[in-house]
Amino acid sequence: MAAWAAAALWAIAGLWSFTTEAVTADAMRRYSYLTNYVSDLGIPRAEALHGVAATSPLAAVMNLGFILEGLLFLAAACFAVAAWVPIRDRRMLLGLAAVHAVGVVLVGCIHGSPAAERDNTIVIHFLGAGMAILGGNAVLLLVGRIWRADGRLRPLGRVSTALGVLGVTGLVMVSLNLATGSSLLFPDGVWERLAVYSVLVWGVVLPAAAAIRLWRSAGRAGRGSSSPVESGAGHRVVRSSR
Repeated sequence: MAAWAAAALWAIAGLWSFTTEAVTADAMRRYSYLTNYVSDLGIPRAEALHGVAATSPLAAVMNLGFILEGLLFLAAACFAVAAWVPIRDRRMLLGLAAVHAVGVVLVGCIHGSPAAERDNTIVIHFLGAGMAILGGNAVLLLVGRIWRADGRLRPLGRVSTALGVLGVTGLVMVSLNLATGSSLLFPDGVWERLAVYSVLVWGVVLPAAAAIRLWRSAGRAGRGSSSPVESGAGHRVVRSSR
């Protein structure tokens, strides 16, 4: 049950985040998935944003999306440690999930607006974004190692690791774009989404796939633990193989 609960919470977190972003982006004029950051959708006031006057009419929806995603992600991790996380890795997984959750909540509460630049709260926003991306992708890398050590989940472990590497790559590239003031290969919005979407896609797909594999494995083990034999009266009975 714990594996299914973790899978459900992670899937809801990812789908909720994708949905709130799509709805909020549709309501914001001139918003671009290529050049705008995801958190631009959470800026409530009309100000010059990346050189263009913009406002997000549904900023509250996006900010609620950030906050709820973080809380659901952490709750899912709590169930995961009871399902398939080895004892030695439980504190690490919960700690990384908490870093992600706190970071996303900060992004939802402190906006990356020009006003935040003027009062220096933009530092908190950037800190939260870094925590959310690093913490989330670190969870993917840790889970990848855990799953690769389990024969039942090894293929999923490889995918989890690959997604984590992609996410970290996206963070490095968007940071280089910011540091150099240029677009290296792709604009900021593309690289940031690679860093963010790796975690969301992982949450929607892989924990559920892991729960299914564990359930099937448990079913096969249960069937293999008993074998039918004939009783003296000719009736079939089940004798435990243990």
